Amino acid sequence: DGALILLLNQEKRREAEQVARAAQHIQTATDPHFQDEFVAAIHIPHKTDAFPHLESILRAAAAQRVVPSPSENGSSAARARTERRERRAQKNLSS
Repeated sequence: DGALILLLNQEKRREAEQVARAAQHIQTATDPHFQDEFVAAIHIPHKTDAFPHLESILRAAAAQRVVPSPSENGSSAARARTERRERRAQKNLSS
């Protein structure tokens, strides 16, 4: 849809050109520590900032199980793996 809008609407085309000119590319791979910092910051709380103000919120969420644990409501892939293991175990028992 965006390409069609740009073809038909000169004002939107100019707007897209301005946005493209304002975009800035940052090469993160040039910083030797970027990957380490990125991986350390993926989880909350993460290794470089413990976010102590979130501790009570995380505890409350865990108590309510806002997001079901994989063991409670596993993904279809996890369920499929479990079912395959069970079938293999049954097959090995009957062999």
